[in-house]
Amino acid sequence: MSTNTHHAIGPCHRCGCCAFIWIPTVLERGGGEIEKALPLSLAYENTKLDIWPFNRMTDIHTTHPVALLQAYICRGCGLTELFAKGYEQIPIGEEYGTHLVEWPATPPYR
Repeated sequence: MSTNTHHAIGPCHRCGCCAFIWIPTVLERGGGEIEKALPLSLAYENTKLDIWPFNRMTDIHTTHPVALLQAYICRGCGLTELFAKGYEQIPIGEEYGTHLVEWPATPPYR
């Protein structure tokens, strides 16, 4: 496996297989007049949401994706795990359609 992976992985959590396919940048089909593949990201820089009434996205800057997705696919069973590269840069706020959820730090139950 390439040493450029960003997450240490072990055997598959489902079947125990130790062989994976690593996709460093997950792509999605782009729209418009010319079909092209674009990196699949969780957010875009300066993107704001029109929350009401249609939940449509406005001001999308597709040239500035944030938190690109990479994938690990188990060769034994197909279980797929997605990881966000650059997740720290995701803007937080209702106007971006994102919310920070934090749970209180508590000791483990024993």
